[in-house]
This record gives sequence, structure tokens and C-alpha cells, in this order.
Amino acid sequence: MGLICEFFRQKGVQASLRVDKHYVYCTVEGIDNVCNNLLPLLEKHQPLFFWKQHQLKMTKQFGKLILMDSRNLLPVKYLLIKTIYSIDNDRNYDLDH
Repeated sequence: MGLICEFFRQKGVQASLRVDKHYVYCTVEGIDNVCNNLLPLLEKHQPLFFWKQHQLKMTKQFGKLILMDSRNLLPVKYLLIKTIYSIDNDRNYDLDH
């Protein structure tokens, strides 16, 4: 995991290594850091993340909305919730809840 964090740092992404009791994490924090540095890097290698395609697209869409500072608009909130619930996942509640 340390090598991944070092690779991100070399590519201009601010990443930090965090150690938990059972896990080691490479974390990337901050809206600008994720949207402007990490996502373009991952987008270049998108075929390697074929199982996370939907999550990458959703994160990219959210990043655009957040960078436009439109997160407080009601239609945008509705769009965000609709997008989250459109991703295949096991949930106990439907969109109407």
C-alpha cells in the first residue's frame, strides 16, 4: 500500500498512508485533490477498474457538481439521490423511502 501512496504522490495526488489495527489505507482527501488530481489519473487507466466503472462515473459527476458549488440547489440534490440509488447495490429501502 505504501507503493501505491508513493505512486500517487509522484503523479501529483496528495495521498497519505494510514494504519489501523487490522488494515492499511492509502487515503486521498479533499474535493480539489480528488476531482482535479485523482480522477483524471484513474480515467487514463479506466479499463483496469472495469468492476468500478459505475462508481468512477458517479464520482466524476458529483465532482463536477460540487466544484460548481451547486450542491445546495434542490434539483441537484434530487439528481444526486437519484444517481446514488441507480447504482446496483443491495439496499433495504427503495428510492421512495
